[in-house]
Amino acid sequence: MSTAPTPLPARRPRPDDVERALERVHQPIPNTLDDLGRMAGEAVMTQFESVAKATEEMGREVKERVTALEEALVEADRDLKMIEEAAHSVREKGKLVQAQVAQSAQLSRELRETLAKVTKRVEG
Repeated sequence: MSTAPTPLPARRPRPDDVERALERVHQPIPNTLDDLGRMAGEAVMTQFESVAKATEEMGREVKERVTALEEALVEADRDLKMIEEAAHSVREKGKLVQAQVAQSAQLSRELRETLAKVTKRVEG
């Protein structure tokens, strides 16, 4: 019984990070401690700059959220004013209805009194 040889997997391309690392390996080796210090300083500065840019981006996001909150606050203020106006309108309508009910009650009382007087005259 013979088995077919297993084919080799296709060669995968190297990630960019590996490519960049290989490029750095082929750069000339620094000859002095001054070169090493300069390169270390540049590497540190690159990292700090990256953090500074990320911090600025966070600041932009916070500013966008603050702007959205300010807009929501303005809209909420408008809504509250509309609610206050509606409540005032309802109160005024309530006062009007109360006055109309009181007037109707007064007219009913006067009508009963007049009816009683008329009934006495007719009977009397």
